[in-house]
Amino acid sequence: MPLTIGTRLGPYEIIAPIGAGGMGEVYRARDTKLNRDVALKILPELFAHDPERLARFRREAQVLASLNHPHIASIFGVEDGGATLAIVMELVEGRTLAEIMTAPMPASEVVTIARQIADALDAAHEAGIIHRDLKPANVKVRDDGTVKVLDFGLAKASAPDGATAADPINSPTLTARATQLGVILGTAAYMAPEQAKGRPVDKRADIWAFGVVLYEMLAGRRAFEGEDVSETLAAVLTREPAFDAVPASTPASLVTLMRRCLERDPRRRLRDIGEARLALEAPTAGPPAALSAAAPPGVARRVTVWRAVTAALAVTLILVSIQWWRSARPDSVGPVRAAIMLPRDVTFDLGIYTVVAISPDGSKIALVGSTAGVRRLYVRRLTEFEPRLLEGTEDASSPFFKPDGSWIGFFAGGKLKKVSSDGGPVIDLADATDNRGGAWARDDTIIYTPSAATSIYRVPAAGGTVTAISTIDESKHERTHRWPTVLPDGQTVLVTVGSVEHPDDYDDARIESVRLDTGDRRVVIQGGRMARYAPTGHLLFLRGKVLYAVPFDPGRGTAGASPVPIIDGVSGDVTTGAANYALADSGTVVFVPGDPAGGERKMAWVDRQGVATPIDAASAFYSDPHVSPDGRRVAVSIIAGSMRDVHVIDTQRGTSTQLTLGGENRTPLWSPDGRRLIYIAYDRVRNVSTVMSRSADGAGESEALGEIDGQAYAEDLTAGASTLLLSANPSTARGKFELFKLVLQKGAKAVMIASAATGDVSQGSLSPDGRWLTYISSASGRSEIYVQSFASGGGRSQVSNAGGVEPRWAPDGLALYYTQADSLMMVPIEPGPAFSPGKPRALFGGQTPPNTDSGQTYAVAPRGARFLMLRPAREGAGPPEVRMVLNWFNELRALKIGK
Repeated sequence: MPLTIGTRLGPYEIIAPIGAGGMGEVYRARDTKLNRDVALKILPELFAHDPERLARFRREAQVLASLNHPHIASIFGVEDGGATLAIVMELVEGRTLAEIMTAPMPASEVVTIARQIADALDAAHEAGIIHRDLKPANVKVRDDGTVKVLDFGLAKASAPDGATAADPINSPTLTARATQLGVILGTAAYMAPEQAKGRPVDKRADIWAFGVVLYEMLAGRRAFEGEDVSETLAAVLTREPAFDAVPASTPASLVTLMRRCLERDPRRRLRDIGEARLALEAPTAGPPAALSAAAPPGVARRVTVWRAVTAALAVTLILVSIQWWRSARPDSVGPVRAAIMLPRDVTFDLGIYTVVAISPDGSKIALVGSTAGVRRLYVRRLTEFEPRLLEGTEDASSPFFKPDGSWIGFFAGGKLKKVSSDGGPVIDLADATDNRGGAWARDDTIIYTPSAATSIYRVPAAGGTVTAISTIDESKHERTHRWPTVLPDGQTVLVTVGSVEHPDDYDDARIESVRLDTGDRRVVIQGGRMARYAPTGHLLFLRGKVLYAVPFDPGRGTAGASPVPIIDGVSGDVTTGAANYALADSGTVVFVPGDPAGGERKMAWVDRQGVATPIDAASAFYSDPHVSPDGRRVAVSIIAGSMRDVHVIDTQRGTSTQLTLGGENRTPLWSPDGRRLIYIAYDRVRNVSTVMSRSADGAGESEALGEIDGQAYAEDLTAGASTLLLSANPSTARGKFELFKLVLQKGAKAVMIASAATGDVSQGSLSPDGRWLTYISSASGRSEIYVQSFASGGGRSQVSNAGGVEPRWAPDGLALYYTQADSLMMVPIEPGPAFSPGKPRALFGGQTPPNTDSGQTYAVAPRGARFLMLRPAREGAGPPEVRMVLNWFNELRALKIGK
């Protein structure tokens, strides 16, 4: 029912109606508490009669209220007046873009408005929020030219539980109650094809809508029209916009951007709105590469040829521009910064290996992306919008390019391998059980470190005899030579030399040069890791997350004495020396930024609907959480530098008790009575894991119960705590993980129960009745969840259907949980003598568990009603990205380091 002037809704007094909004009437109101004018959007009555929908809306509104951006209209809150429910929003003066677009707009004005819309979308997407209903009516332009985007994310907020906001019938302005809710037929015209089909959507739906709005500003007409909703949706799904309606004077880059946004296949669509922002910074002139898609067959062939020609011209323009950057005015061209995103549902596994490389000419970037626990190799050309997957590269790590960029070397499955950068068969070259980097020399040989405690080796890139290049000097307590890079002379390699005394802190390592012909060595840097040479005459290396530069003479192999920090926040692993940055001879640097919170996490209880309740405990480098039988305490390992210690945290009082002091102590498990903890103490020097027992209250000393070769993780205990289930990578498994059981008595030997014959096997968990064993295996090429009999070990069943890690049983044994991408999954289990799983379904999404080397990021509470989750210390971090700086060498020269 419409509200009258003077009506009060809480502290808000209605001043005047503004008009119909997407979900109801919008009013100007006075906030009598804060003495300001606001906009009240009155929500439909159906919200008041649907408690679940109302609760969901409130949760979503809280997320939307977190957006704070100059081009986004703020949401202040939700006001409940009983029968009337309203969103309290920032009052934005001015006209909507729909009111402004009465004719084609000048390209300069289009760029000004589009850039601000793209800024708003970019900020929201980085916060994990999708608009879902972007259209001209939801964009306001103030008199001073400032753009404000309205109604962010309300399409999702208004959808009922169990419905997807992609469903057209649940759009806030396209609903079965069209006459009651003020439907605007135009909403259908801005839906992405996947949205119109009712499929789940991601940020690419916003990018499509952005392209439609861009078209309408340029052409002065609708991109998709129809007499009713069905005809409009049919146009979206089947017809191309009339691109010939775009003025011929429109900058070519603007037309290209519009076309990329309007790709029907979301896989071919512009991946990230940040790329649109870059294109809008300086649109290139020239005729648009566009003709109507409705041309007759003869014309269509000419259109195809014209598109091919214009595409080739665009690529040529990019290459010419890059060449100009390199050679025309090398000292005057400033740096150009950009971000490269991974495909959807792909992230970086920022662990002990490296994940990024760039070809020497700067035209290709190699990325290692992880999906459902499986790493694969992707290649992004600078002339393309999206990275391409290289098939057959499962388990990939530490990529590096051949000098001409035609091949990529990498490691996978215990082997050094290579693959064409254009894709093709993967070729094995040599054994490499646990690599520490490689480099491709100009004489077509590969220099690499095959495992964590060896020197560097060389093998022909075509395959052949492996030769040791350097020798570990035990008299100097050396342990490893790793992360090699070849200097311009082709005969000198820089390596990071790690010691036995500091096996987990490579900021204390030395950087040395090694001659390939003589084996002579020279110390270059004392205290640093992973060096790379820049043709500017500098040596780059890492300490912590900071990239330093120092003057360097490659002929003499000598470095200056005063390193200067140049980039902060480079991701890596100080315990292995890995750092995720790479240089191109063309002057480009790429790097993967580290966690802004430094990897710290916080703990929270999360219910089965995904609602989180933070635990009052300080943020830390938490790993391996396990909840006590009484549900009150959490045993967890906390990483500090190269140390990892076991703590017990009281979740009600927020207190923490440290049970170990120094060393590498991990995966604490509770005894059934909650009095003791079983955990693993790993000796990295001996490469041996010891099973330890300690009183949970810290009384007494720890007791050693047994040992196993390699790194081990305590996974679960049998009901009587007589036997420990653990995963380990003994030397006999050639670096792969296997599952073992160990009777907890002195002198007992671990017995293998699941081998790594076809892939890593780890993360085991026992059903409450002890009958069933679940674990993950990468035998299929990606991590999947399996279950088999614990007693007999035979007849395993696959439970997950699209990848999964971290399987955990419900306390009653009637469900199995696991994580898949950012979702917590549940599989119902039918009781009975045989194992009978149901279909997996997502309990809740939006989780971003940390990358821990054990993979344990959550625990099931004893009663199964909630979960203990490790969450980022800083919420709202953007998606994983690679940052790229073109012409970076000019910036490095300008610093005049060492002058």
